[in-house]
Amino acid sequence: MKFQFSANSYFDFRQKTNKSNPLITIENGEKYGWFFNDEIQNLYLNKPYLNEIVVELEKVINTDMNKVYSFGYEAYLIECHRNKSLVKDMTENEQVVGEIKTTELFEMLSKWCDFVNQFEEKHLSCE
Repeated sequence: MKFQFSANSYFDFRQKTNKSNPLITIENGEKYGWFFNDEIQNLYLNKPYLNEIVVELEKVINTDMNKVYSFGYEAYLIECHRNKSLVKDMTENEQVVGEIKTTELFEMLSKWCDFVNQFEEKHLSCE
C-alpha cells in the first residue's frame, strides 16, 4: 500500500483567514472502496479516535488470540483481523468492497497519526 502526506492550504472567505489541513493520498485507494481515502482522511478530525485505532490494531497484530477490532468514520466499517482487514460498505448492507493486509493498514495509520500530530504541533505553534 503506497500513500503520501501533504498539507492543503486555503483561504476561508467566511472567516477571512488562511487555513490548512493535513491530507493523505492513498495510491489506488479506490481498490479498497470509492470512499476509503476519505474515511482515512477524516480520521484527523478526531485525534483520540485515530490514536485508539492505532493502539487497537497493534493489539490485533500482536495477539495470539482471534482478536477482531472494527472502526469506521462515515460510510465504511473496517473489520481488522490479525492477517487481513475487510473494508465493508455500511450503505450497502456491509458488502465487502476491499481487503488490506492488517500490517499494511497499521503502518499507514501509524504514520498518518504521527503526521497529524506533527502537523498540529507546527500549525498551533504558528498561531
